[in-house]
Amino acid sequence: MCNQLITEATRETQSTKTILDVILSTVPDSHTKSGVLKCVLSDHNFVDTVMGGRHSENRTRIVTFRKYKDFDADKFKEDLREKMHALSVNAPDPTFSGQWTIGGKVP
Repeated sequence: MCNQLITEATRETQSTKTILDVILSTVPDSHTKSGVLKCVLSDHNFVDTVMGGRHSENRTRIVTFRKYKDFDADKFKEDLREKMHALSVNAPDPTFSGQWTIGGKVP
């Protein structure tokens, strides 16, 4: 069911006031303001509506990605070798399963 949002006259003469223009909505609560804008050059006024409020479909999304443009495979392999060596020398537990990164390089 559609609801009429315009309740004021959109055409005014000296003897009549008539609603000629309509704005219909199936979700009237999504409109924060609706009305008629008076026009001094004509007997026909403008209609407008402002939609606002809850927009659950427009949630902010955070997108993460890996940038390979400056990726140096040889440097990455060298860093990996160094980290693995450091883990084998410094790790008190040979079953170490913690997380680690390689100098800002893509693991």
